[in-house]
Amino acid sequence: MVRKRLVLTDLISFNIAFFFAYWLRTKSGVFSLDRVPIGEYTNIIVLSNIALLFVFLANGLYRGRKFFNPDEFTAILKSLVVVFVIIGAATFLFKSSVYSRIILSFTIILSIMFITISRIFLRKIFSGRRENVVIICKDKAGEQIAKKINEHTSLKYYFLGFANSLKELSDFKYVDVVFITKKVAEEKLMDYSDKYPRIQFKIIPSLLHLITDQLDFDELVGMPLIEIKRKFAAKGYGEIKRCIDVVASFFLIILLSPVWVIIIIAIKTTSRGPFLIKQERLGKDKIPFLFYKFRTMRRSDTSGKENDKQKNEVEYLFKKKRDPRTTGVGKILRRICLDEFPQLLNVIKGEMSLVGPRPHFAEELKGLKGWRQKRFEVLPGMTGLWQVSGRHDLSVEKTTVLDAYYVNHMSFLLDLKIIVNTIPAILFSGGRW
Repeated sequence: MVRKRLVLTDLISFNIAFFFAYWLRTKSGVFSLDRVPIGEYTNIIVLSNIALLFVFLANGLYRGRKFFNPDEFTAILKSLVVVFVIIGAATFLFKSSVYSRIILSFTIILSIMFITISRIFLRKIFSGRRENVVIICKDKAGEQIAKKINEHTSLKYYFLGFANSLKELSDFKYVDVVFITKKVAEEKLMDYSDKYPRIQFKIIPSLLHLITDQLDFDELVGMPLIEIKRKFAAKGYGEIKRCIDVVASFFLIILLSPVWVIIIIAIKTTSRGPFLIKQERLGKDKIPFLFYKFRTMRRSDTSGKENDKQKNEVEYLFKKKRDPRTTGVGKILRRICLDEFPQLLNVIKGEMSLVGPRPHFAEELKGLKGWRQKRFEVLPGMTGLWQVSGRHDLSVEKTTVLDAYYVNHMSFLLDLKIIVNTIPAILFSGGRW
């Protein structure tokens, strides 16, 4: 509920900032310039509101935090700068000289102030229902947290009790937040955070934790915390991402159609067999689908899952870096990933996405237990963090962690970063001849 209110207050604050900026420019008497009817700004304001929502969402500003902190202000500042760039680009594309740069600049400056203030007041006034808290374990730090919760009713926390381990969480009903004050095995914590996706795990960090910058930090009345975010289904994000996938795939197929023709001719004239092969892979929710690729191996070696299943240097991956079965044309296609172009058809069919976890063979499931199956919550991708972080030089454990990280941190901004970094990753990674 808090997130919906954040969206509403952000939009209201942004539009108030615009109207105030418009008043300053046209009616305050400070500027003696020609007045532009407010109706002329309709298109640009509609675009700005849409851009603001997308950029704020991409920067994680709708996670529904309990408290406003400096990191959130920094994210607001960066997001509004991006919105300003989008507005500037739009005014250039519209080729209109009626838009006042003073109004647009004032709008962004005032938005920073109005949105920040509105978010601070929103959390103080509408912080939501009281959340049930369990603390692991009853040590000095645990007792200190319990004391803070009981003394500061404004935190909207209700203390249920102490637990000695994560296993004891099942003894409590309706747990919203778990504070962890003792060392817990990473594997166990990841399994439980996946088992209880609606519970927010907050860790009291050691000195070692405090010098890292890869986690999301929060604060409880002066006490530093490391927060493992709740897993909420981003329906809006998924629907928009699907639209982008389909439009971009159609565009790429049309744009690259001459390259497709050249590849098909090269494959057919240099070796016997079909130019396209199909392999069964596991998609979202472990549903099997036919995965398309241009053929890169000799005909006798191109059955769906590679007949001999010679394992790669990376466990469970049934491809070799320098596979002797690969044809001359296949080596070139593999080196620059042109053999993966047909996966655009999988994207259009809704079986894959442009960005996502690596699509797996069914045989690989034996190495994917517990939280490692998180990758199956979303569509597999043509590229992903595994692609831009080392490709075939990565271990199975590293690719698993990268896929889990992607599922937990999916955003437009992350997708964009992955896409931008995919090309240099292909060109300079050493390839897979």
